[in-house]
Amino acid sequence: GRAPPAVMAGALTAASSTAALPARVTTVHGDPVALLDLTPKSRGSEMTTATLATAPAHASGLTALAAWQAARRSASSAAAKPAPAPKRGDVLAALPKTLAGPFLPEVAYRQVTSKPIWQIASSRPPSNAAMPTLDDAIARAGARPGDGGVLLVTFVNLHRLDFGLLFVQRCAELGLSRYVIGALDGEALDALLARDLHAFPMAFTTSSTAASGTQAGPVGRKAKPLGGRTDYGWGSPSFKQMGLEKVALFVGLLERGHTSLLLDADVVLMADPLPYLLQFAPEADLLVTTDANTAPTTDGGLDRPQSFTRADPNIGVVFSRPGACTALAKVWLRRLQKDPSAWDQNLLKIMLRESMMLVNIMGDEGARPVDLTDSARAKRLTLLWGDRLVAGALPSSLFCTGFSSVAGYCGSIQALLPQVAAARDVLLRSAPNASTASTDHNASANAVQHRAALSPLEAYLTRELLELPPPPQQQPGTSRGPFAFHACWLFGEALGKRLRLRSLQLWQDSPEYYLRGEGDRTEGFLHLADGGWLGSKEAATSELLRPPYPVEKHLELVHRQMVAIRSGMLLAAILGRQFVMPRVACLFDRYWAEHNGTHPLSSMSQPFNCPQDYVFELNQIKDYEQWIPRVHNFLQHPAMPAAVRRSAANVSLGGGSAPWRLSVVGEAGGPRALAALVARLRVHSAGPSTARQANAPWAHDATDLQPAVVLGVEGIPDIFRLLPETEQRRFEQFSKKWFGIMCCTWAPPRGAGHVHYDLFWDLIPHTDQLGRTFTKEWVPLFGRGTQRLTDCEANFTEGEYHTFVSFPSHVKQRPGKQVCGKDVRPL
Repeated sequence: GRAPPAVMAGALTAASSTAALPARVTTVHGDPVALLDLTPKSRGSEMTTATLATAPAHASGLTALAAWQAARRSASSAAAKPAPAPKRGDVLAALPKTLAGPFLPEVAYRQVTSKPIWQIASSRPPSNAAMPTLDDAIARAGARPGDGGVLLVTFVNLHRLDFGLLFVQRCAELGLSRYVIGALDGEALDALLARDLHAFPMAFTTSSTAASGTQAGPVGRKAKPLGGRTDYGWGSPSFKQMGLEKVALFVGLLERGHTSLLLDADVVLMADPLPYLLQFAPEADLLVTTDANTAPTTDGGLDRPQSFTRADPNIGVVFSRPGACTALAKVWLRRLQKDPSAWDQNLLKIMLRESMMLVNIMGDEGARPVDLTDSARAKRLTLLWGDRLVAGALPSSLFCTGFSSVAGYCGSIQALLPQVAAARDVLLRSAPNASTASTDHNASANAVQHRAALSPLEAYLTRELLELPPPPQQQPGTSRGPFAFHACWLFGEALGKRLRLRSLQLWQDSPEYYLRGEGDRTEGFLHLADGGWLGSKEAATSELLRPPYPVEKHLELVHRQMVAIRSGMLLAAILGRQFVMPRVACLFDRYWAEHNGTHPLSSMSQPFNCPQDYVFELNQIKDYEQWIPRVHNFLQHPAMPAAVRRSAANVSLGGGSAPWRLSVVGEAGGPRALAALVARLRVHSAGPSTARQANAPWAHDATDLQPAVVLGVEGIPDIFRLLPETEQRRFEQFSKKWFGIMCCTWAPPRGAGHVHYDLFWDLIPHTDQLGRTFTKEWVPLFGRGTQRLTDCEANFTEGEYHTFVSFPSHVKQRPGKQVCGKDVRPL
């Protein structure tokens, strides 16, 4: 609505008045409205009252910033005279009473997806250009068989093209020019060749035994071409065909006599791994990562040989030398050709564990059993595949995975980040940042030593602020790692991989990614400056972070943090900003089988920092990029421009330490209190667009006020409950499927062991994403049914953990089953 000039002048003057306004709930036309305490804590009076008095009559609380800007440009500060303090009634009258439209604009509900990388301008190769082969790509890379070097190899489809480009960039930054990159589809090949990379088509991988001049497909017959514009999906026919292509490429490299490091596209190099790998080359035929979840070795050597019997090999990182490995690869490919439904990695596991007699039966391509030397045994190498292959397990402390980084096994990625950033700066010929990680890292190590004396919340925050544990102690003369991060053991397919790599500051985004949000989020970024629920008084005294850790406690911990996340996402959307995720603490790991909180055989600590893909159901939100939060350490990324860092303002919405306090007392104010809050946030997050320092006073002669790019809020209220009821219902239906599952606790008979998170668990009544209506307090339910966890008891017995994993007989776990009573009570 419109307000008289004097009333609006009084409202605007309140922003610079040094007299505190009491925070209390009052009424306007019979409706409760929360008064806002706009008292500056540390900033002086930035504007004269005469300037404020010139605000136009049509200004409302939601357009106060625009009116303020216009007033500053037209007012004469020399003629300014102090004005009396505004009356409390005038301030109340100036609070917005109506909105021209909803808080969430219609565009907030529209799909927003970034332009695919293959649509970014790049010239196509000439149509008459000859189709390159694997040999052509190897020749361009300057690799020759038997020259003592190592050829780095990866492969991509069009959907994962950005992963391939990151691989090439990291090779360039590390000075590794001997690389080739395979294309799984024609469009990916065009995009790679247009960028003048050492690329070749995977469908034409040939071996040295193929007829001269022919280009046979990897399965010896014409296979259906793989599509390139989507993820293949784990276990799908396309996924298994890709595995066949990979093994065919593996055979082709070995038959050509090349020592190679074959990497999946989602493996990011962090340091040069070749010196480390080559120290085992005289004896080792094969070095491969595994899915071992026990704590890896941390002395700079290989992992324990038992990793091959207690866990599956993970062929995302494979180092191989011609010889016995060539024979293994040929048998591997032949057996895959006979069974196209087989998973390449699982088949390799079976082959490596086969006995000498079984290998004789299945074929060995002329490979013969060998003896393991004392030198090889000292390096933790072992004999596999019927004693025909000398192999070693690469430790997850140096070749990290999604699980080892969450579990705390991975060596200090943070210690390597300055090196990665410096290499990137040199490559781009820009001035490197002179900062180093040694001081911060030593301080972090000291913090860990004193963790025992801290409260549960303080201990969690101290540990997780380190991001990862200190680097492992290594033997003198060994190369320092970690060397690579494999974005596996996570959720959400390609989007989940990108988010996890972003959280580790290993992903490369465009400069625009750090300047503005997606879609309509053009005003900058919003983050919870106090950490959300973890920064609240409730968390400081909560027992949720103190053992024991039953699954019910984990669900309550995550749900309490969800309320602040929900509020942050909504407030960011209303203000046209991209939300930055706070750190989230979890008690239960996310896995695809039953566990007691952490993965079987692992030694990860609880609570731990929960990755974004553990909580969000990313496939449900991926088409609405404006709603996907930036990762929790986004604002600390080295690529963040200094100007953006300086353009920052912190506002407290309920106490706290921010320079400006906008205290909302109670939640009874509803939409009017929210409108007032939004208006004041838009005013108090503003400052000069040039030469501003974070939280510094505005210059009196500034005439171009712009909102801070980074807005931090403390003590955020429940924004959802302040929305009008119609908007509440619409947003609830729009977003209820965004959060995923906790997996998995012990399943009831004939039931599932996972539990769905509920973004609106605190609403009574409400219907969850599976259509189950809760008329009382939310309770955790198994799977898609209505069986309550609280009505089940686990009956534990000694024995092996579960039937589909073959642990040695001496490894005793605590498996169990749920014994549940019938539950017919209404929810």
